[in-house]
Parts: sequence; C-alpha cells; structure tokens
Amino acid sequence: MAQAAANGDASVNELIPPETKGCLFDMDGTLLDSTDQRVRSWNQAVQKHGLTMDKETYLNETGKAGPLILESLCQQQGKSLSDEVKQGIIKDMTEFFVTHGLPQSQPIPAIVRIAEVAQARGLKLALATGSEEEIIHKTMTDFGLGNLFKVVVSSQNVGRTKPEPDIFLAAAERIGLKASECVVFEDSKSGLQAGRAAGAMRVVDVTTLPGHPEFERRQHSK
Repeated sequence: MAQAAANGDASVNELIPPETKGCLFDMDGTLLDSTDQRVRSWNQAVQKHGLTMDKETYLNETGKAGPLILESLCQQQGKSLSDEVKQGIIKDMTEFFVTHGLPQSQPIPAIVRIAEVAQARGLKLALATGSEEEIIHKTMTDFGLGNLFKVVVSSQNVGRTKPEPDIFLAAAERIGLKASECVVFEDSKSGLQAGRAAGAMRVVDVTTLPGHPEFERRQHSK
C-alpha cells in the first residue's frame, strides 16, 4: 500500500517540473466529478425557456462562466432571452446544483492527490474556476478542499473569462508568481486554451490521467 502511494506520488512529480513554483487548478471536471450533475442542473433551469443542455454541448462549453455558456446555448438553439431572464436562469441553475447536484458529486481522488503532493512540496496553489462563488465556497467546505487553496479566483473576479487567460494570470499574481512559473491543471477545452494563452509552464489535461473519470470511461469503452 505504501509502495503504491509512493509510486503514485512519483507519477505526480513527473507532471510538475522541479522548477515549478505554483500550481493552478480548475474545479468542476478537474477536482470535482460533477459533469452529469451540472448537465442536470442546467437542464432544470433552461427547459422552461425552451432550451436543452445535453452532455456533449456541456463538455464543449464548460470552463466558461455561466453567462457565456447560456449565451452560446441561446445562439445554438435560436433563442433570444432578456438579460433579466438570463440572470434568473443562472440563479436557478446555481440553486439547483447546490441543493441537488453537489451532494451527488464527488472529488476526484487522483487529481486531489496531485494538489496534496504539490502542497507537500511547498508549492503555492490557487483555484481558478469559472464556477459561481456560492458553489465554489460550498464545494471547498463540504469536501474539505479549502485547506489546499489559500487563493481562489472565480470568473466574477476577472474582466474576461476562459478561454481568455485572465483568470490564470490573476491566480498566479495572487500567489506572487508569474503564470510561466506555474503548472495549470484543467479538463475543458476553454480552460486548456486559457492556460496556454496565459503562458503557463505546462498545461495538463487531467482527462488524460489515470483515475480521472473521463480517462476511465474511455478505457472501458475500448
């Protein structure tokens, strides 16, 4: 058991070059296995307005802030909604996810372990997520992840959200580093793009790592 843990930690260290000073983590789909519950929550909020959210669409849009996801969904499905209605949808989606979706979501142990090993190495960690602040706070509290991240940057804290690099640039700055001194851990297309645009030392697609649900699903479907 100890040997297996040691081997796992060695694999983690291979992902994080020796010269790394910090790690920047996304939350949904990276640290938290929440995809199915996010899709469910979006559907609950948008269906009364004649919209639908399927998993493929969500995976293409996730990583962006909620308003951008909703704007894209409206464009794809030919709907025009007022700003007031859009704000209501985001509020409904957030409330449903907090009440029903989050309790059925779980941290992804393999990715949480990466953060733990990085912290043990003395690296500075920050959370950089497009998620809503209420959901961020409850996730950190309910799953005991808050002790890993002294700095949290959400889409509400920056001018431009993923796929623009602002959130990772801000997160690196808040831990006293440059993005080029950090490794980014992401699962979404827009998040990976944002990490690269920020000039991160390395951008890791966590869905390619053993132990991540998407990696395991692909393995089992072969």
